[in-house]
Amino acid sequence: TVDCLVTGGTAVQGTDYLFRNQTLTFEEGQNSKTLTLELLTDTKNSTDKTIKLALNNPFGGNVTLGADSSFLYTIRGKYPIVQFADQKYSVAENTGSGRVKLELSHKCTEPVTIQYKLVGGTADNGKDYKLKNGAVTFKPGEISKDIKVIVLDDADGENSIDETVLIQLVNPKNCVIGKKNITAFGITDNEPGIEFDGGIWMCTYDKHTKIKGRNVLSLNNSGQLEWVCTYGDLLLTQLPQKRVSEVGDVAEYAWLYKGEGQDK
Repeated sequence: TVDCLVTGGTAVQGTDYLFRNQTLTFEEGQNSKTLTLELLTDTKNSTDKTIKLALNNPFGGNVTLGADSSFLYTIRGKYPIVQFADQKYSVAENTGSGRVKLELSHKCTEPVTIQYKLVGGTADNGKDYKLKNGAVTFKPGEISKDIKVIVLDDADGENSIDETVLIQLVNPKNCVIGKKNITAFGITDNEPGIEFDGGIWMCTYDKHTKIKGRNVLSLNNSGQLEWVCTYGDLLLTQLPQKRVSEVGDVAEYAWLYKGEGQDK
């Protein structure tokens, strides 16, 4: 024997369906049983609803629960759920364009329309990408559509940090918006960048010895602490702009790197 129970779902017992928790008994030689659900929902104007069933308390004949001991039953409504296929996308900025995919939970006999709008992100519209608020229409029978994003390649270096566009679904018609209603479209920089390889660099020195630790910091011939950064054939050597603080034997220095349109 094994118990079969309702353990969750969006459908409501007594309103959308009738099902009695029960114990199934397999006679000797039997290897299958059938469960019956009575549906009460009028699906003409409803959306998808679910019923989660689970098996529990197996008994007799050294029986155990298998891997598929739970099941999600879907009551298909007239109107499908619409949402993004993924909540994160990423393309290189030199690809020219990228696509964001929308999906319906099932086919609909009527046209389905969903609007989308830009709700934020770190990328600049018109500089990093081109996209306006708009709408997508699914014809009867269609279950997937794409939103095309034009990606603009600039010469700015973003130090390998993706710039993002946040897109949200709004104002559904003949459908219901699902949980994945916001997606982040990432644009990856394709310019090489110069950046520190970690957070805080620690080193020790005194007046008579050179830096112990990373070779990027050293004392020059004048006894000044300088930073040397090597990137390919490019060598940057610079003295610190200011001494930030000094507590006991620990001193903090600051360097200013002037990049295109920005200071580091």
